[in-house]
Amino acid sequence: MVTAGRGEGTSLEPHRCRDERHRCRAAIDKFARGAHWQEAISLLRCEMPSLRLSPDMIAYNSTLNACKRAGQWQPAIALLSDMLGMTLAPDAISYSTAVSSCSRSGQWQHALRLVGEMPTMTLAPNLICLSACISACGQGGQWQLAVDLLHGMPCLRVTPNQISYNATISALEKGSQWQPALSLLSQMREMSTIPDTISYNATISACAKGRQWQRSVDVLHTMTFLRAEPNEISYNSAITACGRSAEWQLSVTLLESMPRARIAPDRISYNATISACEKRGRWQLALHFFGALPNSGLTPNEISYNAVISACEKGGQWQLALKFLSEMPRARVMASEISFSAAISACEKAARWQLALSLLLEEMLERGVAPNNFSCNAAISACEKGGQWQMALCLLLTQMPVLRITPNEISFNAAISACEKGDQWEYAVCLLSEMPALGVTPSEVSFSATISACEMSGNWQLALDFLGRMRAARSTPSEISYNAVVSSCEKSGQWQLALGLFNTMHDLKLTPDEVSYNAAIGACERSSHWQAALALILKMPQLSLQPNEISVSLASTAFQRCGQWPLLQSFLGGTRPIGDSPRDQWTWTPGSSLALHCATSAHRPT
Repeated sequence: MVTAGRGEGTSLEPHRCRDERHRCRAAIDKFARGAHWQEAISLLRCEMPSLRLSPDMIAYNSTLNACKRAGQWQPAIALLSDMLGMTLAPDAISYSTAVSSCSRSGQWQHALRLVGEMPTMTLAPNLICLSACISACGQGGQWQLAVDLLHGMPCLRVTPNQISYNATISALEKGSQWQPALSLLSQMREMSTIPDTISYNATISACAKGRQWQRSVDVLHTMTFLRAEPNEISYNSAITACGRSAEWQLSVTLLESMPRARIAPDRISYNATISACEKRGRWQLALHFFGALPNSGLTPNEISYNAVISACEKGGQWQLALKFLSEMPRARVMASEISFSAAISACEKAARWQLALSLLLEEMLERGVAPNNFSCNAAISACEKGGQWQMALCLLLTQMPVLRITPNEISFNAAISACEKGDQWEYAVCLLSEMPALGVTPSEVSFSATISACEMSGNWQLALDFLGRMRAARSTPSEISYNAVVSSCEKSGQWQLALGLFNTMHDLKLTPDEVSYNAAIGACERSSHWQAALALILKMPQLSLQPNEISVSLASTAFQRCGQWPLLQSFLGGTRPIGDSPRDQWTWTPGSSLALHCATSAHRPT
C-alpha cells in the first residue's frame, strides 16, 4: 500500500505531492486490473486523504473500473455520490463505468436511472453507456426496454455498433424472443454492421429457446456460408434446439459434423445429443454417445448421467438405468433427485415396485438426496403397476408427510389408480373426496380412475354421480370416463341409462371406441334389443372401428335370446376373425346380405 514517508511535515512539496498522486493512481489502476475493488476504495477514501491528497477524476474513474470488473454495482453508485459531494462532477466515463457495473448484475433500474441523470449533468449518454444499459436490461429480463434503448440511440445521435446489437440480441435470447432476434440480425447487415460469432450464437440460442429448430440450423448454416466462424457454442445451441423438438437425427448429424468443421465437441455437445436421443427413447444411441465422452477425453457429469438414465427409462431398460445410477459414486459424480427420479421411473415402467421403494426410502437417504414429488409419484405409480395398493396408500398418506412433501394431482391420481386396480373403490372415492380439502384440484384422470373403480365394483350410481361431479367441477369428461360409466350401467342391468349415456357421447363430440360400442351392445343384449345391437355393430366399420370377439359374442347372444336363428346364422356366416387372438378384430364378408338387409329395419338405440 502507498504510505507517507517518515519525518514528513504537515505539508508536502509540490513535486512530492505529484509523485504521491501518481503512485496512488498507479496502485488504484493495478487494483482495478485485478478487480480488487475493496483495496482500491480503501486507497481512494483512506490513504489518499491521509497523504493530504484530494482524489481526482482519474483516481475515481479507476476505482469505479475496479468495481465494474468485480461486478460491484452498489459501491460504484456510492462512489458517484461521493464525487458529487466533493463537487467533483462525474464525467461520461464515470457514468459509463457505473452503468457497466450495474449491467453485470442485471440492475436495470439503477442503470436506467444513471443514464437518465446524465443530461442533468450536461452529459450526453454515449455508445458505451447505452450499450451497457442495454446489457443491464437484458440481464434483468427486460428485453422490451433493451430493444427500445437500441431503437432510441439514433435520436441521441449515437450510432449502434456491433456491441449494442449483440447486447440487444442477447436480451432477446434470454426472453426466448426468436423473431425480433432474427430481425435484428438482418438489420445489422442492412446497417453495414457485420454480425460476429456472438451475434449469431445469441440468435441461434433464441431460436432454440423458442423451439424453432429449423431456424437455428439455418442461422448456423448462414454462419458457415458467410465465414463467420461458428464455434462449439454455435453447434451446441443448434443441437439443443433440435433435441428440444425431438429432431434427434439432426442433433446426431450436427455433432458428427463438428470435427469436419475443425471444432472439437465438448461435454455440452455430447450432453445435448444424449438428451436429444433420450427424448425419443433412442437409448442405444444415448449409450453410444455417453461412451464416446471418455474416448474424447471428456468426463461425464451429472447432466450426462441424468440424460442416459432417462434414456434407459424411456427405452424400458431399467437394469441399465440402475447400472448407471450405481456408477455415479465411483465416477465421483453426485446423483441428484433428477437421477433418482429417472431410475425410479424406469423401475415403475417395469412394475419393479420393490426396487422403486428401495431407491426412494433407502438409497436416496443414504446418499443424502432429498426425495421430491417426482420420485415419490414414480414410486406410487410403480406400486400401482405392481398391484400394491396398500403400499401406494402408505407412500401417499404416511411417507410423503414424513418427508415433508406435499402430494400433488399426479400423486393422488397414481394412488387412486392403484386402488382401482386393487378393487378398492371405497379408498378411491375417499381419496378423490379429500383432494379439494388438501388444495389439490381433481383432474379428468382423477375422476376417470375413480369412476372405473366404481364400475369394477358394480356401483353404477356412484359412477354416475362422479360423472355429474366431473361436469360440475368443469373437468371435461373423456371417452374413458364415459366408457366406465356406460359399462357400469350395462353390467348392473341399467341398459336404458347405458344406451342414453352412449348417445350423449355424440352430443359432447366424444368419439366412441370399441370399448364404448361393446358396452352399448352389451346393454342391448341384456335388454334383448337385437335390432339396436345389429345397428351398433354395423355402425362400427363406418367409424373405422372393427368389431372384436366381444362385440360379435354380445350381438350373437342378443339374436339367440330373441330367437333370431336365421339372422344369427347369416350374421355368423358373414363374419371372420382377423388374427388368432380371441381379442382380435372381426370383419364381414360380402356374403352377409341378410345382416345388411336386417340393418334397414334396425333403429338407433334409445
